[in-house]
Amino acid sequence: DSILHYTGLLAGRVRFDPKPCIFNDICAEAIRTVRASALQKRLSIAFKIDPIEIEIRSDRGAIVEILHQLLDNAVKFTPEGGRIGLDVSARDDIDQVCVLVWDTGIGIAPEQRDRVFQPFAQLDRGLNRRYEGIGLGLAYVVRLADHLRGSVSVDSRPGEGSRFTVLLPLR
Repeated sequence: DSILHYTGLLAGRVRFDPKPCIFNDICAEAIRTVRASALQKRLSIAFKIDPIEIEIRSDRGAIVEILHQLLDNAVKFTPEGGRIGLDVSARDDIDQVCVLVWDTGIGIAPEQRDRVFQPFAQLDRGLNRRYEGIGLGLAYVVRLADHLRGSVSVDSRPGEGSRFTVLLPLR
């Protein structure tokens, strides 16, 4: 399924429909997509948005998918009992919304940070890999953000968790 979404995006078959959206609603929908798996691992989910009434003109489904992928990774790579979070703020000075998805998970070594955005990149390559997936999620996130005229970056340290920042234009 993720391969089809990714190749469709690469081939230009994905249509974007920019409309005014309330960002709080987008975040609530994305958090709902990972709530059950987070509860199963006894992870706490933090959510902050400032201001609460951020409105963005963009493709709602694409933003939900970006947040879902990042939150899903936060759940996947955070040990039982850890914490994940979503912090959103409007940056009127640069006409952007700043989205931070963070976790208290396993983290990423500095020399591997750039690789996580490559298609099919998996940092855990052993025969008995602990983490499921084919390594397309973050590549898909970057492509979606590009199509929305945004960007994605990561700050992470092994054993201290990860912080993925998405910047999207407000209009």
